[in-house]
Amino acid sequence: MNRKRAIYSVAAVFVMACVYDFIIHRLAFTELYLQTASVWRDPAEMEPLAIYASQLLFSIIFVWIFSLNYENKGVREGVRYGMYIGALLASIELGTYTYLPIPFILTLSWMGAVFLKCVLCGIVNAVVYTHSN
Repeated sequence: MNRKRAIYSVAAVFVMACVYDFIIHRLAFTELYLQTASVWRDPAEMEPLAIYASQLLFSIIFVWIFSLNYENKGVREGVRYGMYIGALLASIELGTYTYLPIPFILTLSWMGAVFLKCVLCGIVNAVVYTHSN
């Protein structure tokens, strides 16, 4: 693993993940969350530090796994990698329907969102990792 490339990639994936999740969870899914308001914490109780720590941990692990099998194939490699990780995480999201009283459309929305997030993060990661020196 090239440490300099990894650090730049972690930073880029972290920004991508934070921006993407803001768009998805604060804007796109607002109506779905309002329909199930009794399930969620009050926004004043949500801990921003934990949210960012989660995104940072995701970014570090995402880049680390990518770097273990890096093939220098550019965006194509990032898309493929993002699809693999996205499929894994989307399958885990399916389980939320079994223990949260939420509509199935929300579970499906989360599955699609996490899959797309991983593909986009894979692209960003591949571009930054390949072009950082």
